[in-house]
Amino acid sequence: KPIADALAAKIKGTNQTLSVTQNKIKASPPKPYNLLSFSTDANEAFGWSAKECLDVLQELYSPEYALTTYPRTDCEYLKSEQMPDALTIAQACLGVLPEAQAMTGLMKPRKAFYDSAKVTEHHAIIPTMKKPWSGLSGKHLDAYRLVAKRFILGLLPDHEYHETVAAFTVDGRTFSVKGEVDLNSAQAWIALTQKKTKAPLPAIANGEKVTVNAVKVNQGKTSPPKRYTEASLCQDMASVAKFVTDPVIKARLKENDGIGTPATWQSIIETLKNRRYIEPMGKKQIVSTDFGKELVKTISPNLMAPGLTALWEIALESVAKGGMKPEEFMARATTFVTQRVNEMKNATIKISPPCQKPTSVRKSEGPHSPRRATQSKSSRSSASKSKSKPMAHNPTI
Repeated sequence: KPIADALAAKIKGTNQTLSVTQNKIKASPPKPYNLLSFSTDANEAFGWSAKECLDVLQELYSPEYALTTYPRTDCEYLKSEQMPDALTIAQACLGVLPEAQAMTGLMKPRKAFYDSAKVTEHHAIIPTMKKPWSGLSGKHLDAYRLVAKRFILGLLPDHEYHETVAAFTVDGRTFSVKGEVDLNSAQAWIALTQKKTKAPLPAIANGEKVTVNAVKVNQGKTSPPKRYTEASLCQDMASVAKFVTDPVIKARLKENDGIGTPATWQSIIETLKNRRYIEPMGKKQIVSTDFGKELVKTISPNLMAPGLTALWEIALESVAKGGMKPEEFMARATTFVTQRVNEMKNATIKISPPCQKPTSVRKSEGPHSPRRATQSKSSRSSASKSKSKPMAHNPTI
């Protein structure tokens, strides 16, 4: 802080020459929803869990509603042959999106979003051509509005605005301010997204002289990483490759979308809750329980490595290409599983249920069933450490 105070005192009252730059910025609308991006927005807007997100989308997809398309998809593209239906679908949505009714003249399908070559098993989540009825309400209405709004955004022009940056430099430190002026084509975008834009700067020219009348030093602290929400946990399960350094495994995880699939993420999280490994904290956040932490301490790092699945896939690919005999793969797999089972047979997990003394649970009795716990006379809670060689990060197991 003394350094900042000294710099502030040095700048105050001085004359500075502004460097002013202006740029026209163009931002394309987001792609249509897949299950992950929908869950992220619904969690942020409504605090819904991953299970709630999938459940309400599943109901909107069911014959009873038939208002949105198949929900368990990781794709953000639509088939090319769907493009002619885009404006008809948009018209069906307008009854629940009054803010979009004045935008119909701007709507036009965006060819980049309609690419059959990029569609996987199921295309992105969009509204159907069926008009929602007036009685649609609650979570169903909220979810439908999200899907409809995202779809209509994809029909609008790019968000265009002029950005002005004014800056000056003192002792190698640059001080700057930004302002934005939205162009006419951006007004529909702003109305639909309720996006907050930066205020415009007053008219200033490059090279203009200004006087620094006041300087304020703000003191703050570095914030710790935010706790997980169900949405952010799903995002990290989808992009688990970022936690891996081995380039071969990282590439394979990127190719196969990490841990689980859009169809299984919510069930994975629900299993963690039901087994009391994680629990909610507040409206949106989730945290690990003491029981969950103890479980992690006892499990072999090999079983928790994000790249384990990738290693199995690489080995199976080697078998398919003739690089490894099936018998060799099975022998290695059997050895690996046997080693992991032996490590865990006699391991215990130390837990402290409310109002009770610490207890321990044998792994073989089911670590997800803490009710079976019996009082432990030992304070030790660490798992037996195997002397076996860890799995190598190569195309063999």
